[in-house]
Amino acid sequence: MTWTSNNAAHKRTYVGLFVLDQNRADFDDSAAIRMDAMRFWTPGSSPELIRAQARQLAIQLHNIFTMLCGATLETGVTARKAVNAMSAAIATADTTIEQLADRNDESYVFL
Repeated sequence: MTWTSNNAAHKRTYVGLFVLDQNRADFDDSAAIRMDAMRFWTPGSSPELIRAQARQLAIQLHNIFTMLCGATLETGVTARKAVNAMSAAIATADTTIEQLADRNDESYVFL
């Protein structure tokens, strides 16, 4: 999917990461930013720590999406599945913000 502010999943993912102080780049410059460039990712951290921090970030994004943005889950997707999918993407160094947003678009119905 092409990175665009007309896609609610792209906008919400960008805003969530911005609000959580993980990414400070402008929207247009954020698509290709990798997870290992996020503020939580500390070089030299153990894989276990990266996974734990990714899960915490995924839960925070889930809460932003559902509690603040009014998103609902796609049919057949549970909160656990959505958070697990996000967490796996966030814990992968070369996942981009655009790829994370596309994954979120598969899990959530954004208003």
